[in-house]
Amino acid sequence: FFNPLTLAAFLTWFGGAGYLAARHHWVMLTGLSVATVAGLCGAGIVFLVVGKFLMENSREMDQADYEMVGVLGRICSRVRENGTGEIIYEQMGVRRVCAARSELNEPIEKGTEVVVTRFERGVAYVRRWDELTDEHGAGASPSEQIRN
Repeated sequence: FFNPLTLAAFLTWFGGAGYLAARHHWVMLTGLSVATVAGLCGAGIVFLVVGKFLMENSREMDQADYEMVGVLGRICSRVRENGTGEIIYEQMGVRRVCAARSELNEPIEKGTEVVVTRFERGVAYVRRWDELTDEHGAGASPSEQIRN
């Protein structure tokens, strides 16, 4: 409840109500009481509005949610041999694009599903999904698994 926003709201409402009480020549104790109640009401309203509407969907960020290694993507701009292309991938519900290079320095055609094996200086180093599944005997690509 005690944060800079609610403190500012309290002081604003307290000052406004205190000013009005002084202008109407109320007794000091009555004016102070009315100003305090008004300040608490104003701070409470601001606290409820911020807590209910503005911070409702807020959650703490987790570094693991933004980790690039292991991300599955698709080549959207061809990777040439010893060259750079681009991958498109989804992370935290948002579609993103990133520079990509082949981990094995081989060409990778547009539309190929890839997995990020390392990420350095804004460049994702990738390997073909089917190469990794052949090595580990996993089978179909993720999009084929979803379709089935």
